[in-house]
Amino acid sequence: MGKNSKAEQIQSVKQQFFLTKIFLFSFSEQKKVETLFNLLITTKKDKRNGKV
Repeated sequence: MGKNSKAEQIQSVKQQFFLTKIFLFSFSEQKKVETLFNLLITTKKDKRNGKV
């Protein structure tokens, strides 16, 4: 009984760690996408204004 609950504990901790990693990764990816999107928008604006 004791061993089983210990294994379950480890499993849930691993799961939490994995989910946290996924969350942080997707969050940073979202930031990258936003930054790229903003760069694209400003580049388009600059082209229209004749800066680039």
